[in-house]
Amino acid sequence: MRLVSYHAKFGPPVWDPAKIICLGLNYRDHAREAGLAAPAAPIFFAQFANSLIGPTAMIVPPAITEQVDYEAEPSSASPRRSRSCRRS
Repeated sequence: MRLVSYHAKFGPPVWDPAKIICLGLNYRDHAREAGLAAPAAPIFFAQFANSLIGPTAMIVPPAITEQVDYEAEPSSASPRRSRSCRRS
């Protein structure tokens, strides 16, 4: 069977994640563009599952929003718990 993309609607890569953990200001350039110093330690924050969309979905900000900032980050998902990870 061949899937033709114009017949398919692509959603987020993970439909119902238990957690979404993000890493903020992870590049010096990103901190600089935000007018902030690069953090001494990683800054982690959480996102809600309804913040995920597919690759061609429209971003619809709330009506009260005056300015939208966007970012694209690589991500990965694993169905198994990580083991034997070394600190870097």
